[in-house]
Amino acid sequence: MSKRVTGIGSGKRLQTSANDVGARIGQLIRAGKPPAQAVAIALREARAQWRKQHPKEKMPAHLREPKRQANPNGERAGRKAYDAFHGAAPDGARMVSVPTPPLTVWELGRVLAVAYEATVDGKRIKFEHPFKAGSAPYLAVSPNGRALFFAGGKYLVTDRGIEDR
Repeated sequence: MSKRVTGIGSGKRLQTSANDVGARIGQLIRAGKPPAQAVAIALREARAQWRKQHPKEKMPAHLREPKRQANPNGERAGRKAYDAFHGAAPDGARMVSVPTPPLTVWELGRVLAVAYEATVDGKRIKFEHPFKAGSAPYLAVSPNGRALFFAGGKYLVTDRGIEDR
């Protein structure tokens, strides 16, 4: 059962219970928002309201961000792919922050080619992969302009590099 909390002196009930968040999600979907975006908006609003009213209290479980965990299977697969492409095992692993693609991005245009530099069999080599017309992905950017994403396209990255499909 959800606990109802009332703001002191406001006369207004906080909309942070699991039922309230669920109702807000439904409201946003009925207003035309895609389901994933509706969930994100409703949780963001409820978290902000909770933090404003309870700045020193722990966030309730139903509002907390999910914990991100390392993926040992993904790391193994990444090491194997690295070895196949570079011709040598990686000299270690590093944690990097990879942005989660936002629910909304804006399109810059078709990717005509990708140029990159990599060490293969101990030698530094520059690569350029021009995409075939039917294989090219779109280049998209996050709303804040700080992260680029490939969207769509018919290609696969293998031990030989980028291959059109």
